[in-house]
Amino acid sequence: MNSDRVNFNEVINPTTIDLNMEVQTKEEAFDKLAEILIREKRISEKEEFIEDILKREQLESTNMGIGVAIPHGKSSAVIKNTIAIARLIKPVSWDATQDGNPVRVIFLLAVCDDANKNKVHLELISKVAALLLQEKFLTTLFNTESKTELIDQIFNLIGDM
Repeated sequence: MNSDRVNFNEVINPTTIDLNMEVQTKEEAFDKLAEILIREKRISEKEEFIEDILKREQLESTNMGIGVAIPHGKSSAVIKNTIAIARLIKPVSWDATQDGNPVRVIFLLAVCDDANKNKVHLELISKVAALLLQEKFLTTLFNTESKTELIDQIFNLIGDM
């Protein structure tokens, strides 16, 4: 992969995926995902990171309307660009937009607040959005119990993009 592009082998990792997360709200999901990112040394400060994500959420909903949300933010608390994925045991209400469609899967994008932040941010969002257009990927995303299967499919599809 050319060095000018995001290395998805470094961004997506089984340790930042939870396929059975139990939460009642999106804020609780952010908290649990931030805990994972702290544990994996992907962010340095949980509260600052969550605050940056919530600020971004206030600008425009990240609910894609298909049971998936892509909250994202550039934050000085991010140590390493990361995509954390959570599949919720029970869908949660995300916001009043998207006809109130609840969210069952969250792709949380954590982007370093550095000189490349806009390029990285756009590349991560565009790749995730492209994945969500693939019916086969959505089936795997909503049904697999295997982090490895999910990651393999992500890498296979990203390789074709």
